[in-house]
Amino acid sequence: ESRTIALDSDPSHGALLEPLMKLLGIMRSLEFKTGPRNRMIYFKPDLQQLIGQNAHDLPSVFSFFLPEYMDPTSRASTAGLATPEAQVLSTPSVLSTMNALFSLLRFGFDGCYGGFGGDGKERNCRPNRNWGSLTFLPDKNNESSDKIVDELATLMTAGRLNAESRAIAKTIYEETDASYANPLVKVQQLIASSAEFHSTGLVRLSGQDRPKISLTKKAYGIDKDYKATIFLMLSGGYDSWNMLVPHKCSRRKGKDESIRDQYESERGVLAFLESERKLVIKVDPKKQKLEQPCEEFAVHDELTILKELYDDGDLAFFANTGVLNKPVTRKNFIKNTKTQLFAHNAMRKEAKRVDPYQVRPDTGVLGRILDVLATKDIPGGVSLGAKYQVSSTTIDRPPLAVRGGAGKGHDPIILSRNGPSLFNPASEKGDDWDLTEDINDIHAATTAKSNLYGDLWSDKFTKAVHVAEQLKTILDNARYKIPLFDKKGGEDKIIGMVTRVIQSRQDRGVNRDVIYTEISGWDHHRNMKEDIRKKFKKLNSVLTHFVKEMKAQGVWNDVTLMVCSDFGRTMTPNSNKGADHAWGGHYFMLGGGVAGGKIHGQYPSDISKSSPLNIGRGRGRMIPTVSWDSIWNGIAEHMGVEGDAELDMVVPNRKKSGADLFTKDELFEDGKQKKKNSNYDKRRSLLHVRHRRLR
Repeated sequence: ESRTIALDSDPSHGALLEPLMKLLGIMRSLEFKTGPRNRMIYFKPDLQQLIGQNAHDLPSVFSFFLPEYMDPTSRASTAGLATPEAQVLSTPSVLSTMNALFSLLRFGFDGCYGGFGGDGKERNCRPNRNWGSLTFLPDKNNESSDKIVDELATLMTAGRLNAESRAIAKTIYEETDASYANPLVKVQQLIASSAEFHSTGLVRLSGQDRPKISLTKKAYGIDKDYKATIFLMLSGGYDSWNMLVPHKCSRRKGKDESIRDQYESERGVLAFLESERKLVIKVDPKKQKLEQPCEEFAVHDELTILKELYDDGDLAFFANTGVLNKPVTRKNFIKNTKTQLFAHNAMRKEAKRVDPYQVRPDTGVLGRILDVLATKDIPGGVSLGAKYQVSSTTIDRPPLAVRGGAGKGHDPIILSRNGPSLFNPASEKGDDWDLTEDINDIHAATTAKSNLYGDLWSDKFTKAVHVAEQLKTILDNARYKIPLFDKKGGEDKIIGMVTRVIQSRQDRGVNRDVIYTEISGWDHHRNMKEDIRKKFKKLNSVLTHFVKEMKAQGVWNDVTLMVCSDFGRTMTPNSNKGADHAWGGHYFMLGGGVAGGKIHGQYPSDISKSSPLNIGRGRGRMIPTVSWDSIWNGIAEHMGVEGDAELDMVVPNRKKSGADLFTKDELFEDGKQKKKNSNYDKRRSLLHVRHRRLR
């Protein structure tokens, strides 16, 4: 039954093909051979980033995509079908995959125009100067265009290519002038873009165009009431016990030791040394809602920007924070916690969702904020009924955190750190290799009986092409005010792209932005102190650039950057001088409107093995006392979410976690914001006058 072709007619039958299977399939079916001087070929080392998959190199123990993943925007999801391979079908991945395949077909195995070649050289994009090429030629007996197209359809789509697409391919083959373009290669490129090449199933076109989306819109109050929230995940679970460290601490009642004494005893070889305690912050009791166990804390000496912003009142810490589903103790935490603890995928996912019982399935906390705002009138708007114009963006990562409910009208923009790549850069519109109109025709809207997986591919592909064209124009106009420290650094490019998205707010016509991104490499099971020092040094560099750029753009008081991680680390070291997966950790939030210079929540006053927060497994895993719900409750209010009903939509579990909820008045200072904006505008005016005088 599984091999009968009758099943191809079932719209729910089949699957999307994995990226590597598509690449290997085309190399095999079109007879790839290495060049006479090359016995081996070298793929780009970042094949994972290029197409979403890499042989023999899993990005994590959870492989390339989750088996239960369901793309929330697709008809397949509506039908309850899992689409694991769709998890890597982001706009950058879709376009880079297609560009690499088009390059392989036209130029052979090379780095030309985003090709797969691994040495980075384009060799003038000549087919005879590559590492190898596809050598397929039609059967000599198949001289007609019909037979040639049918043979290619068999090789590349197992014969599934629909009649309308075959007719278009036939026309291309017959009408292409071989003096300027290879008609056989053009047909191969067309079929390589088809839904039948990227999925298994039959496609039935309706003859209607697919709807196009526009990223530009008119918005009221972009400058007057613009706000952006950036969610930066340090993926891997960074060791925050060496980010915010007890320094000057009083002895506990009835005890001969302070929390600092406990820290140094429990941390062992991981403890922060006296010589490293160069950046000390003071705790102002007047600003604290809860009493802290220390009058002073040390910040890691590589994180100079954190102390600077804390002292300026633009940064606040969140102590002992993490996932909390219900109130828990050492005895009942397993029973009362639905989220799988100590696991990267589960705890990182919940940090992005903040919805442990899936009241709003397949949505993230930032997306739900926009769900609410997208339908709201702006308070005090000069135009009656003026609504928030919202936008969500994710950089280099799947869009869970910024994904809203289906049909809410703010599909996430998915960007690469390098910015948007256009489709088929080797061809210009209207030239002999241009396939734009033909590709639009074979990816027209489909009927209800068309294969769901093929429809998903066509939807992702056509949207990626249209979005990339618009984004390229928009982001080309968004230039850095402050040059990047390291133009080649991955972290610099990520944060740089965040600032360019914010810079483009007027061209996109939005007054509410949410942006999600990650910086990876924080899972320090060995040599934690040495390795985290390098990571903190780089993080300090990119955060410093972010702050300077936001101030230069004049939006420092309008942006909020929330930095968190999968989970905290164990207090005690392992045998490799590293720390292992734990629970509660310490995080921070920065921005010109942040009510800074304080520590929210309470740093644990007892981190010994007998602490009521220590779950008793001997390694110092602390139960959080601040939940993600606590923080996002206040951030949502700051962005414009009002009242219990709206807040319950954004943070569904906020009243059940057992942790106190922060309000916008606790986390932000609107009065300070107005004062800072005013001073900033005055400084800008004075500088402008001075510049004119110098001229």
